[in-house]
Amino acid sequence: MDSILRSHKCEDLIRPLVLEILSPISGKWIITEANVDSRQIDTILKSANSSWAEIVPSHQNDTGVFNQGDMM
Repeated sequence: MDSILRSHKCEDLIRPLVLEILSPISGKWIITEANVDSRQIDTILKSANSSWAEIVPSHQNDTGVFNQGDMM
């Protein structure tokens, strides 16, 4: 029973998030784990002491600005 509940919770985590507005995810986020498909970005993230991301909604509701930084 536990494995069924765990797999169902995982499905919730990997389902794409569809929002009418960006405000629920806007703001500064601390990156604790990442999965990348670029060796260059992988090298940067592995050498960083900490990483952050910021999502800022634009004036058009269906777009936003994604800023990301690393402390080396």
